[in-house]
Amino acid sequence: MRKHLKNLILITLMLVMILGLNAVTYANESLFQVTIDNEVVNFTEELGYPYLDESSSTMVPVRIISEHMGYEVEWENDTQKVLISNGDKKIELQIGKSTAIVNGETVPIGVQDGKPTDTKAVLVPAKDSSRTYVPLRFVSESMGAEVEYDRKDGVHHIQIHVEGNLEVHFIDVGQGDAILIKQGEHNMLIDAGDNKYEEFIVNYLKENEITKLDYVIGTHPHADHIGGLDAVIDAFDIGKIIMPKVSHTTKTFEDVLTAMGNKGLKAINPKVGNNYKLGNASFEIVAPNSDEYADLNNYSVV
Repeated sequence: MRKHLKNLILITLMLVMILGLNAVTYANESLFQVTIDNEVVNFTEELGYPYLDESSSTMVPVRIISEHMGYEVEWENDTQKVLISNGDKKIELQIGKSTAIVNGETVPIGVQDGKPTDTKAVLVPAKDSSRTYVPLRFVSESMGAEVEYDRKDGVHHIQIHVEGNLEVHFIDVGQGDAILIKQGEHNMLIDAGDNKYEEFIVNYLKENEITKLDYVIGTHPHADHIGGLDAVIDAFDIGKIIMPKVSHTTKTFEDVLTAMGNKGLKAINPKVGNNYKLGNASFEIVAPNSDEYADLNNYSVV
């Protein structure tokens, strides 16, 4: 009888532990509303839900927050590490540690009243897997965002505001086009005016402390749009070049292809619906909508 009683007590304790874990992990999903730049983050059973830990820190699955903010996330199972990066910033977390490495600097994951806490990165069961959880404030502020908390009617309203404005420079190149777009340390150039403006464009970019262009877009092959692109490609580190799938017989067009070839670059042909990240911003291709037009202008990348 005593043996059966012990087994019953053991089973009851195990059920309490399991139910207790599920209560912490899953029961509070309706008590949190998290937005990033006014876009609601939709937590799911598979990705995990926020919860409050014993120190009242809001713990969140790091992947969904990171990817919403334009970061890539990798999991190293052997070392139990999470690597988060967007090209400029790298964050390394390890399960069971109360510190993280942000761009080579060791920092505490949890801070309260200006002092480090013992809050650690933890694995929490989610549907068919486990998710890495860290304090929401840590992961957001490490990515340069601001966090605002409010509680109304029992619901935690958390707003994450991504740091950095989008700068758009409309460069005066006469009847042609040249547009510089900056988001933080990320840059994109759309067209570069006619050939006679190439030195002006290069100097303008240097004056704005541009050393790398993540994207260069030549909207279509007319000289007043791509005339200065060869000089730009020669002068700066270039990430990707996007140009429509159409050729032209002019020397201007050939000069651009030569500059690209000298750096081993190939043009990406635009496809409607394709999305690209520019730091914390993004852009989507909406044109051209056909493979063949009578007028070169209609091939323009939009």
